[in-house]
Amino acid sequence: MSCSLLSMGAICPEVHAQTPLMSSLQEIIDTTSSDSIRMDALFDLAWENNRRDPEKALQLANEGKRLAEKIEDPFWVAYSNYYLGAVRKNRGEFVDALHHFNSLRDYLDDNPDTVIYVNTLYQLAVVKKGMEDMEGALADFNDAILLFDALGDSRSVAMTLNAKATILKNIGRFDDAYEVYEEALSTYESAGDTTGMSEVLNNLGNAYSTNGRYQEALECYNIQEIYDRKTGWEFGLGYVYENRGRLYNLMGKLRLAEADLNESIRIRRKLDSKYTLSLTLIELADVQRQRRRFSDAIDNLSDALSLIDQQPEVERKAYLVLSRVHEDQGNYLQSLSAFRRYEEIKDSMTNESISSRIVEMDARFESAQKEAEIEQFILHEVKRGITKYNIVGGYSNLERIKLVTVCSRRESMMIRQEIAKIDQSAFVTVTSIASVWGVGVGFVISDWLSLEYAGDYLASIL
Repeated sequence: MSCSLLSMGAICPEVHAQTPLMSSLQEIIDTTSSDSIRMDALFDLAWENNRRDPEKALQLANEGKRLAEKIEDPFWVAYSNYYLGAVRKNRGEFVDALHHFNSLRDYLDDNPDTVIYVNTLYQLAVVKKGMEDMEGALADFNDAILLFDALGDSRSVAMTLNAKATILKNIGRFDDAYEVYEEALSTYESAGDTTGMSEVLNNLGNAYSTNGRYQEALECYNIQEIYDRKTGWEFGLGYVYENRGRLYNLMGKLRLAEADLNESIRIRRKLDSKYTLSLTLIELADVQRQRRRFSDAIDNLSDALSLIDQQPEVERKAYLVLSRVHEDQGNYLQSLSAFRRYEEIKDSMTNESISSRIVEMDARFESAQKEAEIEQFILHEVKRGITKYNIVGGYSNLERIKLVTVCSRRESMMIRQEIAKIDQSAFVTVTSIASVWGVGVGFVISDWLSLEYAGDYLASIL
């Protein structure tokens, strides 16, 4: 294989342009008469296309799995889930990705392999991050750090520290994030990995930017540019210009933002990196919107959407910017339509068919003690109100305690995880809510929103 098992989740570089390796792999696929060799080449080529062309990567990985099943190789049937999970993850299909990685982990429980297990654990953490299960992601990253360290894989330790710090940034623990980023930077430096140092500087700059510390963020991006120019790592330079352009956008320096974003686009067109190119085009469209160049903005959004089919992360961001473009032009009906499309895609990314942001949770418990623990969690951790009922089962004629709470979709995931820990026999239902009236108003504005106020509404939430 082109990448060792040890590096599959860690230090194997992603290839973003058609390379001699990719051409060689395709030639093997087209000419070999050996199913085993062809299967191996399919999985390797799927990995190489993972970021460059996720749709093609998914087709290749599925074809590889079919060959593994044909030759009846139990290891490769199980390990194909690694490739399929990685591809699904990059496509934003987190529930499917979670299923693939958990299937592989189940196989590893009976067929232990520390190297594959730790890489699977790392990927599971990334998927949980995408599903907004930050505590679960942190736990898996911490376990992965210990295992990578036991394997003596310092680069993978640094990579996982980098990912852990990003989680800490996302949940607002900025001081902890800065500390872990510095540890990752030091570990990469000890390993002599300047590319890894560049990646950490990029993420550290993003953390400073998110926290409003723009000058420190700018310093990180400028240092990263020096590293990437020395090593000639063009893909890293693409990230420098994209993130610095985004930073200039936040700082209101729109001309500098447009210049950096255009340079990033130039590099990514050269590397044929469709996914990252599409995201940069969307950022450029937002800058052009602010400069009131609406036609250019819409052209770039269309270009971004045409690059990758069925990529929800790209579509989600594109429709959000499109809603802003229409609003700035006074086209409130089109703006609201685009924003609703953005909401639909956001919901679909976790494969949950919920039409609004609010859900009603109905949980029934046999034990008063377990009910009390969940009640305290909802009241004091989630900080939502509850209604309690004493009920009698129609079939069993036994008394039960029923809790009802109205919360956001993300909060419902937290509550479900807590219930699973405390009482696995609890009966739980979740129902979509279109709107809330009376005490608790403010969760959502429903379809009664008049067009007269649509512009003000969008301006208040975007």
